[in-house]
Amino acid sequence: MSNTYLVFRQTGSTYSFRSIVPKDLQSFLGTKEFQLSLRCGILKQAKLLSSHLYNLSQQLYDQLRNESAHLRISIDQIKEKLRSELAKLNPAITPNPKPEETKASNNQKPIEISITPISSAISLSQLSAKFITAKNEAGYPSKTINGYYDTHKLAISVLGDIDITVMRNRPISTEELKVIAQFHQQLEQKFKFWSKRLECTYTPIDILSRIKRSSQPRPWYWGGEKKLYLEATYGNEWIINNYLLYHHAISLFGPDFKTLMKPMDIVEVQKACIRNLFTEWVSKKNDPDYFSNSHYTAYFILNLCRILYTVICK
Repeated sequence: MSNTYLVFRQTGSTYSFRSIVPKDLQSFLGTKEFQLSLRCGILKQAKLLSSHLYNLSQQLYDQLRNESAHLRISIDQIKEKLRSELAKLNPAITPNPKPEETKASNNQKPIEISITPISSAISLSQLSAKFITAKNEAGYPSKTINGYYDTHKLAISVLGDIDITVMRNRPISTEELKVIAQFHQQLEQKFKFWSKRLECTYTPIDILSRIKRSSQPRPWYWGGEKKLYLEATYGNEWIINNYLLYHHAISLFGPDFKTLMKPMDIVEVQKACIRNLFTEWVSKKNDPDYFSNSHYTAYFILNLCRILYTVICK
């Protein structure tokens, strides 16, 4: 599959997605190809967006072939479906079509249809509720059900966090920091449920080779306080996080994290865990105010379990 579905608009300095309609559907849809603006001028990001739209368009074309006897769909409806998907991937895109992009062909009559979603998802909360309901219906004792409920509550409280690491190869200017702060404010408004669980660090790529934590501060956003710290320092989590990033990071844009640094020795991670136990957690064990927050309580228990497992079992 080539990048013929990606087009660069010189006038607007942005990329567009181009879909070439399969020959067997061209007469049915009344056109050979169409384009949608990605509103994106970054090549790597544009490639990801256009690739996703390409895969979705092919699924729509296949669906049209398989159900052509009773399914009627216009090219404008295909565009609208792609715009809606693009709006989910890129908040800068509006799902509302531009006038010049929605002009129907002379021999095409738009018909209202409902397209079956390509994929569906279920949240952890919904999955937990279904599980507990099934156990209740199966006649499990109340003590066991309560144990399931407490375990699920702990998992959902902690596993719902979103940790993002942005690797940068140059200093961030004052103007860029303002844009970053505005970006996080927009995320807070758009995704209110997750806004308090988002953590984002902007780390210089040239310090990844260091085993000891860097004394150089960096911008760090913490959704729990809805605040962007401009000069946050690193703690014992530096080694632990790099170890986890190397083995488990999912690259959204750019190269795989493993190409950016060498593997972290597990012994160094164990040492960092022990330091973290005494500097971060021992002081909290007799603090009633800290444990009055159920999320903090869950976080405390989980971190001690992580430390014990890493030190003893690794």
